Amino acid sequence: MARSRFTLTLGILLLLLSGCGDKSEGVPAASDTGFTNYVPLAEPDSLSSLSRSNRELDVDALSEDALEPAALAGVLETADFEGGEEIEYTGHTKLYSHVVTRTLLFAKPDGASAYLEWLDENAADILGPVKSKQPLPLGSDGVLLLEQGCNCHSDLPTYLAAWRDGAVVRTLLADGAGANARRVTALAREVG
Repeated sequence: MARSRFTLTLGILLLLLSGCGDKSEGVPAASDTGFTNYVPLAEPDSLSSLSRSNRELDVDALSEDALEPAALAGVLETADFEGGEEIEYTGHTKLYSHVVTRTLLFAKPDGASAYLEWLDENAADILGPVKSKQPLPLGSDGVLLLEQGCNCHSDLPTYLAAWRDGAVVRTLLADGAGANARRVTALAREVG
C-alpha cells in the first residue's frame, strides 16, 4: 500500500513539474510510457492477487472499443487524444474476476469531456445493454453503469465507471461475483 501511494505521489509530482520551466512552456514532457504528462494508476490491494498486464493505448487501440471504430477514431482525433495506458487484471478472487483500468490523456479538458460524452452515448459498445446508470461521486462528469447481463447462473455483475480529472479520463471496467456499485465506486477511488 505504501508503494502504491509513493508511486501515485511521484506521478503527480512529475505531472506538476512537467509544466514548469521557461523553455518547456507549451511543450509536452516526454515520458517512458509513450505519451506525455502521464499520471500512473494506483495499485489497489483488492487486485493484488490477480494477474496483471499493461498496454499503451493510441487512437487505433482505443477505437477497437467501438462497434464503429472509425467514428470513435474521429471523436478521439477531434478531442486531441494524446495517449493512454491500460492495466488489465485477470484471475479469480471473492470480489473480482476481471478488471480493466485506463488512464487517457487529452490536450484539454474539453477533449476529455467529449470522449466521456461518446462513452456515455455508446456504453453498449463496451458493456452490451446497460441495465442502470447513476452518477459517480468522483472527479468531474463521473458515471457508473451496470451491464444488463444475461440473468443466467454464470452471469457476473459487470460495471463501467468513468470520470474526468481535468484533461485526464479514468475508466474502470470490473466484473466478479462480489462486484456491486459500492465496491466498484470504492475501487474507482483507489485507482483514481
